[in-house]
Amino acid sequence: MSVANIYYMLTNGQIISQSTLDLYAVKQASGELSKQLPPDTFTDSYDALGLVEPLYPLELLAMLMEMNTYHFRCCKVKAQDTAGLGWKFIPKDGITNDTANDLQLSGIKNLLEHPSKEMSFLEIMERALIDTEGLGNGYIEIIRDSVDEEILGLAHIPGHTMRRSKDKTRYAQKRAARVRWFKPFGEERDIDMNTGDYYPKGNLAPEARGHEILHLLNYSPRSDYYGSSDITPALGALLGDINRQEYNLQFFENHGVPEYIFLFEGVDLDDTLQAQIQTYFQSDLKKKRHASLILTAKKDPSDPNAQDIKITAEPLAVEIKDASFRLYRTDNRDEILAAHGVPPYRVGVAAVGSLSGTTAVEMTEIYKSSIINPRQAKLEWIFNQFILPVFKVTDWQFKFLEIDTTDEDHDVSISERLEKMAALSPNEVRLRHGLKKVEDNPNMDKYYINGVPIDAANAPRTALPVPAQEQTNILRAVKDLHAKLVAIATKMVDERKEISGKSNGKDKDSSKFSWRGL
Repeated sequence: MSVANIYYMLTNGQIISQSTLDLYAVKQASGELSKQLPPDTFTDSYDALGLVEPLYPLELLAMLMEMNTYHFRCCKVKAQDTAGLGWKFIPKDGITNDTANDLQLSGIKNLLEHPSKEMSFLEIMERALIDTEGLGNGYIEIIRDSVDEEILGLAHIPGHTMRRSKDKTRYAQKRAARVRWFKPFGEERDIDMNTGDYYPKGNLAPEARGHEILHLLNYSPRSDYYGSSDITPALGALLGDINRQEYNLQFFENHGVPEYIFLFEGVDLDDTLQAQIQTYFQSDLKKKRHASLILTAKKDPSDPNAQDIKITAEPLAVEIKDASFRLYRTDNRDEILAAHGVPPYRVGVAAVGSLSGTTAVEMTEIYKSSIINPRQAKLEWIFNQFILPVFKVTDWQFKFLEIDTTDEDHDVSISERLEKMAALSPNEVRLRHGLKKVEDNPNMDKYYINGVPIDAANAPRTALPVPAQEQTNILRAVKDLHAKLVAIATKMVDERKEISGKSNGKDKDSSKFSWRGL
């Protein structure tokens, strides 16, 4: 049985042998061509600086957000839905808008409206929350006035550049070889931003003092220092989807994608045959779509055992490999969305329910109550407990705006039914939908059952006044009806007389007469 030598024709017109691919596979398996992640910039600093290493490489987690569409969209959507829709101040419990002191809000409003020269408050919060969702940890820098300790501004610090000390009293940021130190928010002592050493308050020059840090973390039971991303349980699906994407290309990334496989029996591929094949695919086929390829090869006349020459070319359908991963991709996508708790349509995926109806409303309500509301409550608690007291705000509390999940048509239908059942007055319906009360019409505060006021349900019924024109129309109709009845009666009497006369004469069978009158 003859053994064929196998060669691959690539889209760029090059020809490579199976042995070349085997060598490539060996190199890849040995790691010579692996794409390694950039090293942890803190690798040599954890022990020297007294820092704690995170559970997972933060640089890797930051890169993963750029390598998967659904993961990045989930992180961004949750950040925007939590703190990107706006904010407001509402009176605390027991205090009304009329009694709350508006002057207390001047300082905090100025901070939130102008927290930085580069970014708005919502953008700072969004970036910090994207880090929290993708890395498990987000950081906000608090900038104070060096004299009266008033908070002057806020800034976002990229989460992958920050590490925490073993004693939990310091944060270190490292970029290249430079290290900058920060202290937790509320720490009274001054920290040297270059050395990390603490000094009694006021004993350090203002230009050398490190700023405070608000550390936002997604709790992990495995660490007392750092949080973890929601994607952690689905890292297998995330990495699997990345490998699926690169599967058909990574093996041939230095050669191209194979289009044809050539099998040579009884002859090896020499320079002449290779030149003929390359000329055909690189030149002849482009000039003439149906050009023919003719290869010439001779058996070795000096070898009596030489095999018959046979050359076979077979096209390769590489796209089938990618198609075979479609279900795998869908499974990976669903697992990533489930790990984040984000409804599919929030990241641009249309989801259809089991009864072929959309489940967007139900899924949004669950997403809002179980994912977004707890995150907003945690951030609001931080602001109300730590930031507002700095500005001496006692009558108000900070609150983020929530996702609007109302269905206007559904709410109007419910209000209509409640009004017909006397459960709501017209004015209460107006207030329910954000409209002002009608003050100059007492009927708007009454309750109605199917349009009838309930205070008139048991009242004696009296005839309503009838307009003059309507009365005229009624009288005319009655007169016309009376005239028709008189005409019919007269006709009936005449017919009876005529029939009676006939019965006395010629027609004796009067019993067969049947009157069919009105």
